[in-house]
Amino acid sequence: MVVLVTGAAGGIGRAVALRLAREGARVAAQDIDKDGCRQTAQAVLDLGGQALAVWGDVSRESDAEAFTKAATDHFGGIDVLVNNAGLDLSSPCEQTDLADWERALAVDLTGAFICSKHAHAWLKRSPAASVVNIASIHARNTQAHRTAYAAAKAGLLGFTKSLALEWGPEGIRVNAILPGYIQTDIWRLWLEEENDPQALLERLAKHHPLRRLGAPDDVAAAVAFLASTDAGFITGSTLVVDGGLTSMFATPAEI
Repeated sequence: MVVLVTGAAGGIGRAVALRLAREGARVAAQDIDKDGCRQTAQAVLDLGGQALAVWGDVSRESDAEAFTKAATDHFGGIDVLVNNAGLDLSSPCEQTDLADWERALAVDLTGAFICSKHAHAWLKRSPAASVVNIASIHARNTQAHRTAYAAAKAGLLGFTKSLALEWGPEGIRVNAILPGYIQTDIWRLWLEEENDPQALLERLAKHHPLRRLGAPDDVAAAVAFLASTDAGFITGSTLVVDGGLTSMFATPAEI
């Protein structure tokens, strides 16, 4: 199985690349961060797997076409595409520059479209083709100041469902994962601004039924399932990986 993982330099993307490599996949690790995607590819090689680092910006069609070609030239095809590359943006709507809005949508939503478009010719040749889009719980339940991010992730769910209908007759499954609070490198930057980072993490954990935050490996496990033949009759679906967070609402005593 050949897997192309976008945004593979760190966090969820890196965890996905390593998890699928452990299960025998050959991995093309893509990112706009050259050093990061090379490090992920090297980590796969260190596991005894096969890997290729492919650089590019998922929001630029010429780049997407080029790194898809590099992956297929090297491995001979693509069986699984994991659209993981993403850009976070937190800003009041009235203070959000149009350029920032457009960049967020370009990476989080348009990138998945472009990468899928250029992988299609190879996916339809695979006997077990799958696309897994990494969305977010913000696609359904969001917060103030997240207009661009929430809009992009909600759009990704619509894209997932429509593409599942379009490509289903060709045997290509398309699903989405909605991660919740997953501790990645972005979290470290956020926590550095807190007076008591550990206390904040503990408070957040208590809001989860499982009483813990998520790890990139939690999402990687979900990707591995959806990419496998065990999920052979699952398409157009969304899998929430949030420790039960969005299953709850506050009681009157908590408001």
